[in-house]
Amino acid sequence: MGVWVSDTRVGIRFPLPQRSGARPTSGKHQRGADEIRVPGPRQPADTLSATDPRLAPSPRRSNVADELPVVLPLALLAGLAVDMPVLLALAVLAVWTVAAYHSGRALAHPGASPWRGLCSAASPPVAAGGLAVAVLGVPVSAIGAAVLMVVVASVAVGVRRRLRRTLPVRAIVLGDGPGIESALDRWSDDSHIRIVGGCLIEDSAAVAAARPRTPFPLALGHEELGALLDSTDAELVLVAGGHASASLQLREAAWQLETRQVSLALLGPLDSVAPHRLTTTAFGGATLVHIAPSRPAAVVRMAKSAVDRLAGLVLLVAAAPAIAVLVAMVRFETPGPGLFRQTRVGLNGKPFTMYKLRTMSQDAERLREAMATQNEVDGLLFKIRADPRITRVGRLLRRTSLDELPQLINVVRGEMSLIGPRPALPREVAAYDSTMRRRLAVKPGMTGLWQVSGRSDLPFDHALRLDLHYADNWRLRDDASIALRTARAVISSRGAY
Repeated sequence: MGVWVSDTRVGIRFPLPQRSGARPTSGKHQRGADEIRVPGPRQPADTLSATDPRLAPSPRRSNVADELPVVLPLALLAGLAVDMPVLLALAVLAVWTVAAYHSGRALAHPGASPWRGLCSAASPPVAAGGLAVAVLGVPVSAIGAAVLMVVVASVAVGVRRRLRRTLPVRAIVLGDGPGIESALDRWSDDSHIRIVGGCLIEDSAAVAAARPRTPFPLALGHEELGALLDSTDAELVLVAGGHASASLQLREAAWQLETRQVSLALLGPLDSVAPHRLTTTAFGGATLVHIAPSRPAAVVRMAKSAVDRLAGLVLLVAAAPAIAVLVAMVRFETPGPGLFRQTRVGLNGKPFTMYKLRTMSQDAERLREAMATQNEVDGLLFKIRADPRITRVGRLLRRTSLDELPQLINVVRGEMSLIGPRPALPREVAAYDSTMRRRLAVKPGMTGLWQVSGRSDLPFDHALRLDLHYADNWRLRDDASIALRTARAVISSRGAY
């Protein structure tokens, strides 16, 4: 390891482990192809050794090829169990294997749904079964057997992936200093992604003027990207957009990744837009990314409203006996009504009366002013983990989320939705800026992204970002997913206090 110094840059240099197939790199400073530069002031604390845990490689994510030894025998047994000819069963499995492997390669990017790849791989083997029926005179039941084999194979892959421990994606950010710092701030505590390196594309003067303070190695210039990838074993390269040379850097990064199993993605101004709203076209010699309107079509909104009211009515009728018992328990413990009525702000800022089971003493609002300094959450919310105003029954109701059952009345009346942002108080809305008011573009919900992601444990800005994302990108498919995740959130009681 050694120190290199130029008229504008200071840093440390350390050898990297030799890897077969690594391509040599070049730069303005003469050095070995197995070295990488880490900018930093002349301080020993900035020295990173080759054995630093931040550079330790993580196991590669497995793909369909790794799962075949488990999946194929199960699918073959399923086909043979319904008397499918052995040769035809092997042919169906061969077609499915090729299709699944191809789909897996095309969709093996961080954030891509594994089920989407499996669904796209289902058609070719079923078509092969149909072709065998038409051409070879195989019984029509072979098509059903092919469907069964595909279903067994897909479910086996899905279950195996669900049981496997998920490792965070190791990513490198390619961009200017502010872009790398922004990515680090955003994902510093994220369990899904880990920034393990940065590649600065600024010139020497810019690096010296604003060198980002990062806890990982940095390379200077896109020509150093290959060495940085080899040293950190990264799986993803994020090109931070927003600077004039982003397009050139994206193209040159793609050239360096041609022989590596590393994904390349553009990190830019589309973070608030869900992928289902994006389409790409080529026009006028440029690649255009089109963004669909954030407000779904009228028929989709009508369908959501109908589902809310119908499902809410069914759930209210089913929960009515339980609500009656819980109301009696609340009134038996402390004097006062069993139901708590409070004004909340709904769609487009319209106030309404929300119903909940009472979980606090009757003088809770009066005591709140005296307890303002004990608030344990940031932003506009007021929460105390061990709030003395909460009754014993109320604590149980909050931990199990049963206190929210009467909100089904609001859902049936059309004031709330089953899925949506948290209903806001008028005093909170009064402090909203123009961005925060976007939460009011949809009906508030009994559950939503905020609730299934940690509830009161989430920082206010994170909760707000989730609500804004839902308001701009909601769709019925995602509502169904949130409803399923709600059951797990209720059982875990995370953030419920």
